[in-house]
Amino acid sequence: MAATSPPPPPQIWPKECAQIYSPVRVIGRGGFAEVWMAKRKGSNSDSDGDIHVAVKVVGKDVYSRREVAILSELSQTPHPNIVRLLNDFKGEEDCGHHIVVMSLHRGPTLKHIIEKGGALGLKIAQTVSRQLTDAVAYLHGHAVIHRDIQPANLIISGAKLDDELWWSDKFDIDGKVLAHTKKCHLTLIDFGFARALAPEDITESKKLNEEAPAVTVGLAEESETSRGRTRRVIDDSVSRRKLRGLTPLGTRSYAAPEILTGIRKVSQSISSSFHRRQTRRKSESECISDYGMVADAYSVGTTISHMITGIPPNIDADEFLASKNHPLKKLARKMKKCFSDKDTKRAKQYRLRSDLPLDVNEVIRLLTHFDERRRCTVRYARSLPWIKGDEEDVVNGESTDTVNSFMNTGAPMVYLRCTEDV
Repeated sequence: MAATSPPPPPQIWPKECAQIYSPVRVIGRGGFAEVWMAKRKGSNSDSDGDIHVAVKVVGKDVYSRREVAILSELSQTPHPNIVRLLNDFKGEEDCGHHIVVMSLHRGPTLKHIIEKGGALGLKIAQTVSRQLTDAVAYLHGHAVIHRDIQPANLIISGAKLDDELWWSDKFDIDGKVLAHTKKCHLTLIDFGFARALAPEDITESKKLNEEAPAVTVGLAEESETSRGRTRRVIDDSVSRRKLRGLTPLGTRSYAAPEILTGIRKVSQSISSSFHRRQTRRKSESECISDYGMVADAYSVGTTISHMITGIPPNIDADEFLASKNHPLKKLARKMKKCFSDKDTKRAKQYRLRSDLPLDVNEVIRLLTHFDERRRCTVRYARSLPWIKGDEEDVVNGESTDTVNSFMNTGAPMVYLRCTEDV
């Protein structure tokens, strides 16, 4: 049987891109066109580097420019748990897009895993939490805030979605859970709302924080959507971005409380005088940066909580579990089981926070403290007993000393050069 010929390159790809990469298949859809899995021409072995890549069309708005600039610099000293930018092809001057080539990571998102089976087993959850805090600590060590941390933006490679070991808490007498844990590799994706901070951002923020408790409202509107939505070019003013956050978007559950509080305050004062609006813009833009890091910490904490309990954030746990155990739902599950020819699926598992081990609860409590001034940083969270674990980073890939030096609490920040450009 003759081999199937590869599809032709999409017309939207520039010639330079088509000369280097051959399209394989569509793996998703972005705001401008399909996201393609592609193969680098002339590459046949892993020693050649990234053979298969993800090719995506992005816009030329401020968010896309930031994403490309930030990932371009971070990829020079890559972290094993952060997506890498491999190439960037600019389109014609009159077109509103360009092509980015990213490292390809195959596997389900953490969101898909939770939706399929509920709360993850504590051992695999510990591994995912360790890799997540490592990735975000590395970003914060470079004064970069992600602003869209959520299960949908975390890809777990190395194991199949149908593997029951994701949710296993059984005593690992045969070593299967440990083997599964070592295979799993987390990758943080979607930097469309990331921001690289300059030294003056944090300096000015700290001055404001010393004078009076402030709130920041520049995250929620940017962290509400995941990769694949269409963004229109908008004014980059702080107030315009805040107003955009008032729309009902998808990841508000993972936003820090000071973010949502700030949004409500802005919505209540839309009719204020022009002078008051200008004053508010200045103070909020100054404090957005410093609070952005602990807002990231809150998102990390709620993601860990969702993964370990199976219960979405900002939902009453008792009401959630009661809805799952409603008599009509139980009857529907029994009827489906009786008339289904397929093997019986394992029931989804959920946990209450009160049922978690003390060291696990400590991580969630410190990362999700309501008062941002008392919330721990992600870099500090890496030193907590449950995150640190008993093993010496056996499942987190090969991190160099240069990479690790940025992740420790108290280590000096290394600012990216792109802060002034975007």
